[in-house]
Amino acid sequence: MAEPAAILGQFAGLNFVDRITNPEEAPPPIRTRGSDQVETHRMAAEVSEDGRWYAFPTIVERDGNLVRMDRQEAYDYAQDTGEFIPFGSDKAGALDFAENYKTEEFEHSYDPKPDLQNFTRGQNVEVEIDGFGIMELPPGSSVPEMMEAIQEWHRSPAAGQHYDPREQILKPAPGQKERYRIEPVEDSLRDRIFNKAYDFFSSDDPLVHMQAQNRANMIVDALDFSSIADLADMQEAKRAFDDEDYLEAGVLSATAALGIMPVVGDAGAKALKNMDIADKVKNLSRQFNLGDPDLIEGQLISERYPTAKSFTGDPNDPALKVDIETLFTTPETAARQAETIRQYPNIGDSGLSRPETAIYGLAEHGAENMLWLYDQMPREVRDRARKWYDGANKLANQAAVDYGTTVEGAAGVYASLSPQMDWYQNVSLGDRLMSVMRNQADATMTPDMIRKAKALISDPKGGWGAKTAQTFEEIPKGATLGELQTPEQKAIFVRLFDEAHNSPNYHIMSPEGNRMGLATKADGTPRARGWGSQREIEKAVSAFEDPSPENIGNIVGQQHKVRSFYNNIAAPNQGRSLTSDTHNVAAALLRPLSGSSPEVAHSFGGAASSAVTGIKGTYPIFADAARMAADEVSVLPREMQSITWEGIRGLFSPEFKRSATGKQGIENIFQDFRRGNITGREAREDVMDQAGGMTLPSWME
Repeated sequence: MAEPAAILGQFAGLNFVDRITNPEEAPPPIRTRGSDQVETHRMAAEVSEDGRWYAFPTIVERDGNLVRMDRQEAYDYAQDTGEFIPFGSDKAGALDFAENYKTEEFEHSYDPKPDLQNFTRGQNVEVEIDGFGIMELPPGSSVPEMMEAIQEWHRSPAAGQHYDPREQILKPAPGQKERYRIEPVEDSLRDRIFNKAYDFFSSDDPLVHMQAQNRANMIVDALDFSSIADLADMQEAKRAFDDEDYLEAGVLSATAALGIMPVVGDAGAKALKNMDIADKVKNLSRQFNLGDPDLIEGQLISERYPTAKSFTGDPNDPALKVDIETLFTTPETAARQAETIRQYPNIGDSGLSRPETAIYGLAEHGAENMLWLYDQMPREVRDRARKWYDGANKLANQAAVDYGTTVEGAAGVYASLSPQMDWYQNVSLGDRLMSVMRNQADATMTPDMIRKAKALISDPKGGWGAKTAQTFEEIPKGATLGELQTPEQKAIFVRLFDEAHNSPNYHIMSPEGNRMGLATKADGTPRARGWGSQREIEKAVSAFEDPSPENIGNIVGQQHKVRSFYNNIAAPNQGRSLTSDTHNVAAALLRPLSGSSPEVAHSFGGAASSAVTGIKGTYPIFADAARMAADEVSVLPREMQSITWEGIRGLFSPEFKRSATGKQGIENIFQDFRRGNITGREAREDVMDQAGGMTLPSWME
């Protein structure tokens, strides 16, 4: 197999090849999704319909800048421009080159964080600090000793400049493998906070420095400085950053909220009290999206529920994730799913022949669509829409207090009632159920409840089935709710009591978890709540009575959406669970889909599934699409899902989704994309034109 350098030499003159061989003349790299690393090419390999293999970049140069493309768009671009290296029938050669194309010189040019173990080699290592001389570390210097030496320089006055430990810690000096350069950067508000946090956590123990740096990084990352200027303009923030004591208290509060330190501790609590700024710190924590220190996060359950006899673990283990990596642990399932998604108009005619490229290609395409939706939304909408699960957790905390359950119990109730239910009704039904279970234990069936039951039994459409009717008949006459023995009987009682004695109207909820006005129809009249299936009510009763994660994990079912929804409500700042519903699939495909759309059915188990892993349908593809998009803009996956949930609903109104002409127009756009007539970017622009723009959420109006 030919060496990468030899292959590159044969194709000198191609833009992407020149960017490898002459990196100093290339445009600046772009950040890798989900990390502080950078990338310039992200090479891929694909086979054409006639069996010929090609290696090509998925990051291309346009107008002097690097642009990331999804795999399908990049393949089409390569074929149109000739920016590829042909390998004929040599599949192994194409795949190897796509993975190992980097030369040693190229690696040194772009690696901002070289292997720190270089500093333990048996020779002197020079660390050059531009403009301020060179430090020389003796043979065998350890990483902590190296960090200590750098920190000593960092603390010394050096023309008001310092290196940024978050970014380029060290960079190889050109042509000198054993000399590393620390490049000064402009001082910033971010740097000041990092250094204050670093000093707060560090100690005389050299081994603590790396841990202190990690903790300080977490603090700065959590503050989410999307705009330093905007942050500096906030009066409270300026006071915090200018007052060292205040900032020290803020660091204590933030670390406790983030779980870096289990508790603030007696000394920290005393300091907060003495400075009389606890409320200010709490408010600042909320401003910085660190979560409410008063709110409790519950325990997680697994995102998937394996049922195969060969599975010997705990099916409720939170480590069981739903993602593409898990999907490929059963290759036959992945191959069948690839065949399914190749029929989507979002997959190009070139076919992306291998299951890996088809599945990852669709996920990347979905991520690009979600990022486009994200960018179309006004910042003030995004900033609030990202809080839907923070608000849900707030509601679960309040319900736990009001109805005598736990955060897990309330989240389990809401999740159990969620299938095919909008969030406003979902919250109302959950609160109604918990209120009846908590406050009506001594109540018996009233005449109005019995009349309602008879109406449900006789209703041929939306009423009870024979089994539920029989269960109702078996309820002992005169028995109180507290005396009923089964979740089935209690579920019947709850629904009958609510429908007979409570108002049917329900409220709109804000993303922050606050109740707003009544939900209304187009004519302005209030909407009425509608209960879901009897089985869902039974599950909610069980979650309320036994709120243990084990019980909730067993009763909510095997659907990833409901399990992930529970996790996002119970613990929105833990893990990377992704509630992929109809709107998430529609956002990834940028099409006006409904619950009856084949693509949505595929996601909920209508495509190939595996009892061994518990993976059901194409769900992991759309979940990972949202995770990729989230990592790109440094938000949590559940935040990206809730932001684009609002975006896709604003793009495709209910009226548009009912319009055959509108839906066909979107279908035609993606058929053009499939045939390669337009790019993904052009398709998205055409979708916006066809939809007629994007409306604001009801809670913003």
